[in-house]
Amino acid sequence: MPDAAQVACTDITHDIAERLTSTLQLDGLLERINAEAQQHCQPLGCCLMLVDGRRGVLRSLAVSGAGWEDLAEREVPLSRLSGAVLVEAADLAGTATGKVFTQSLEASLLPLRDCHPPELAQSVLLLALRHQGRLLGVEQVLFAAPPGPLETHRNELWAVANYGSIGLSNAMEMLELRQLSISDDVTGLFNSRYLYQVLETEIRRSERFGYAFSFLFLDLDHFKWVNDRHGHLVGSQLLREFGDLLQSQVRRIDWVFRYGGDEFAILLPQTGKANARVVAQRLLETIRARRYAVGHNVSIKVTASVGMVSFPDDAREAAQVVRRADELMYQVKNTTRDDLAVAGG
Repeated sequence: MPDAAQVACTDITHDIAERLTSTLQLDGLLERINAEAQQHCQPLGCCLMLVDGRRGVLRSLAVSGAGWEDLAEREVPLSRLSGAVLVEAADLAGTATGKVFTQSLEASLLPLRDCHPPELAQSVLLLALRHQGRLLGVEQVLFAAPPGPLETHRNELWAVANYGSIGLSNAMEMLELRQLSISDDVTGLFNSRYLYQVLETEIRRSERFGYAFSFLFLDLDHFKWVNDRHGHLVGSQLLREFGDLLQSQVRRIDWVFRYGGDEFAILLPQTGKANARVVAQRLLETIRARRYAVGHNVSIKVTASVGMVSFPDDAREAAQVVRRADELMYQVKNTTRDDLAVAGG
């Protein structure tokens, strides 16, 4: 018959499991994982980094502990994991043999050189968040004590690693499904449905902080000729490559959308009309210079007609922003093509 300590431990583990598997909201889950580690280990701080396999980095997305805020949004190469000791859930299980050790902070993944924490951490536990063999992230638990064995709270940390990984897998799967619902299936860019959501959010943000933003509406010139001459498969490939080209020419805070057909849109937050005009002209030059391979020793060039408006000078509502930019784009398309029309001249 289990004793009182075993029952209490089971209850704690059950509570952790419930908290870490009861939400599909990624941001909230990351905070809960940190909170569990913080509560049971009472460390100086925690830093949860998720794997971005496409870019080959670990990104710090949740930080807890006073003074450790500078660790947020840091990135380190995944290759650095090869020199780190990751503690797996199996290492913390009650049946595991041997001791679990924290390691020297110098061997950790934390880029601490630019941080000024209130108290210097001397050791770290790197807790692997792994589900079905796939590493999803690393929970870093920072301690004031030098490296040494960690025998207390093994069951709680096992629950954090085990159920945190399950929760992460579920939340990330939901995020991927949501991403599919707001993405264009040809180019992988955001779709027109999501464009209006982003515009509404950007309008509220810009009104609150007094920012301007600009919006570009682009249409490929003579795209029908490409489909008629080379076929729709070539046309779809060209759209994908054109979307990649647009994405490569903007900042990380900018938004690129496929509006539909051969129409694209770009949202430039915190960008007034003068700077947006520079961006648009550079885009036109880049588009003109690009050639697209469509067959053996065969390549084509395309150009684009572009309309541009800025908030709040030219439009104040999401639908008005899109409609006005679309009208300006058609002014170019019905005259010179391969040019830019800007609201207000």
